[in-house]
Amino acid sequence: MGEESRGVLRNRAVSIALAVVGAILALIGGFLLYARQELFQPDNLAAHARTALDDERTRLAIAQPIVDGIVDSGSGELVNARPLIESIVVSALGTPPAKAAFSEAVKAIDTKLANRTPDSLLLNLTDATVVAAKALEALTPQLGKGVPREVTDVKTAILGSRITITPLRFVREVDLFGVIGPILAVLLLSLSIYVAPVRRHGVQRAGIAVGAAAAVGLVILIVGRSLALGLIEDPLFRDAAAATWDAILGGLFLWTIAVGLLALLLAAAARFGAAEIDLLEPLKRGAELARRHPARPAVGVVRGLLIGAIGVWLIVDPLSVLSTIGVLAGAWLVYVAIVELLGILAPVELGAGGAHRTFRPARLVAASGVVAAVLVAVFLIGGENRTQARPPGPPEACNGYPELCGKRLDQVTIPATHNAMSAAAEPGWFLPNQRYGIVRQLDDGIRGLLIDTHYGIGQAGRGFGGVITDLGKENKTRKEVEEELGAETVQRAEDLVGRLRFGAEPKGSSEPYLCHVLCELGATKLDVALGEIYDWMSTHPDEFLVIVIEDVVSPEETAQAFQRSGLLRYAYTPDPNTVWPTLGSLIEQDKRLLVMAERDNGGAEFPWYQSAFDLIQETPYTFDNVEQITGPQSCRENRGDPDNPLLQINNWIEKVPRDPGLQAKVNALDVLERRARVCARVRGLEPNVIAVDYYNEGDVLGVANVLNGLPADAEPSVRTTR
Repeated sequence: MGEESRGVLRNRAVSIALAVVGAILALIGGFLLYARQELFQPDNLAAHARTALDDERTRLAIAQPIVDGIVDSGSGELVNARPLIESIVVSALGTPPAKAAFSEAVKAIDTKLANRTPDSLLLNLTDATVVAAKALEALTPQLGKGVPREVTDVKTAILGSRITITPLRFVREVDLFGVIGPILAVLLLSLSIYVAPVRRHGVQRAGIAVGAAAAVGLVILIVGRSLALGLIEDPLFRDAAAATWDAILGGLFLWTIAVGLLALLLAAAARFGAAEIDLLEPLKRGAELARRHPARPAVGVVRGLLIGAIGVWLIVDPLSVLSTIGVLAGAWLVYVAIVELLGILAPVELGAGGAHRTFRPARLVAASGVVAAVLVAVFLIGGENRTQARPPGPPEACNGYPELCGKRLDQVTIPATHNAMSAAAEPGWFLPNQRYGIVRQLDDGIRGLLIDTHYGIGQAGRGFGGVITDLGKENKTRKEVEEELGAETVQRAEDLVGRLRFGAEPKGSSEPYLCHVLCELGATKLDVALGEIYDWMSTHPDEFLVIVIEDVVSPEETAQAFQRSGLLRYAYTPDPNTVWPTLGSLIEQDKRLLVMAERDNGGAEFPWYQSAFDLIQETPYTFDNVEQITGPQSCRENRGDPDNPLLQINNWIEKVPRDPGLQAKVNALDVLERRARVCARVRGLEPNVIAVDYYNEGDVLGVANVLNGLPADAEPSVRTTR
């Protein structure tokens, strides 16, 4: 090999290295430049925040702490109308005053990030809350009487840990490279073209390198979005995060695509000389293909269907067809323009091998393999299998406490929530029984869930939840509903959501929902709720749960829903001929769920689905005041045979609208413990399930601890496998 040949190879290697380094600098510098201009400029960040606020998903998430601030600062009964308050606040957040207040709060985030190292970034929503409260008072004067005159210190965490904040601070510190990096990238790419033995080949390398860097950037954005959203468990906030990500980083995504396509067009155009391009060649080839009838019938059928599909598309949506044609034509003209310029600035240099490269199938296969690997990786990251087996071995703590592992199930007291699904923090629940939803209840230590199933029909736009009760399928009359809820409550429901459809034939198909008598007052799909419980149990391997269902939905459909959710893998089937097993042994066997139906469990068809009142005997549940619920008469027999092995204490006051303050009194440690002790003496059984409203008021968890032989303030040790 001569000196000249070695020089050519050396220059080509240098050209390739410069192109690669230049493309990497272009990617990093481009991302940092976007961050510098769009994220770390307070006015631009605020503009993106306003764009995100245009999306109802974002407003719904931002509304949660605002509604909490209004409800928690106002009269106690505001919690009963939380969905109504929420819907008004969501609308109010779309108004110019609320957007302005929100923008000012967002601007303050960058200042906090630049001036100190916080553990979390908090968005101060106090001003937006004041605007929303005024809108609420103006739109609903009657409800507005309970709205607080002043709401202070309403904040929500945007980023909640150093794991997420530290990288953001690092980007903030090096954002100056967003100016330097692109300049260096242009210089290196230009130098790569300059030192290339064949300038056109240098243009090709630079274009391919930048195009590849853009592809990597797109993968980073797509995978980053998937990972970021995957860390958010709450679907409400996950949807809001998706809308916010798109509002803030959507521009970066589009710019990355545009730069990558332009670079690849440049690389493609560099292969040919101007004389080789005929502007009308694609049209000529297209016309030739249209005239030529395929020799193979199968190809002809596909061709005919394709032509027909294009025709239908043109008829149905002619504007989108014209837009597509315009985009393709524009891309072709850019390509031709690049070829024309290259023909003048860097003419083709013919060598012994000619100007054209040969087609290499192996390269295409390799490239396809890389793309497939990336797609598989993204799929695996986004769809990680949730069904993990419980870690082997006995639990060190059962339901949070080692002392419970050796106790039989009938010797353990479980804190439970009445109408667990009816929660103020869940969208669309009027007159709720609980403050927080089921997952939060489980996180807080609740291990028993009393839920009601009904048939509901989704009706978009009706009320906040958009679900009506299929009263026909449930064979319920207005009189029966009034007997369950009270005539005043039914009337109040109609004041909130409109006329109930007694005797009418609703449109749509029924599905199983969790509702309390009327789905109009709140509804959650049974599949969704069971899926959340399954997810929680999958990541909390040492916890035993009890679910008691006031069932309107048939046992067959209930069993199908449990099957779909995956919960059946945990279902425990008691053996009436043996003593109850210990909590530890059940957990070790991964049989950590006892499910019972109050009405119809389907008999022997579903052995895991027990009849509640074959196992449980309970206290009354209709109390009008504190005096009634604290006397010995509150422990008298109700449903369930007196010989049943488990005792359930029902501890709530039937007052509508619900009063969290009143419930706090009957859930107080001394009051509830005293009642539990009285019921144990009267019934001859230690309480196994204590069901309450507003579990977060009072101390039902402390009472359960005391009855389990633990200090009231004992801290649980809960293992997770997240």
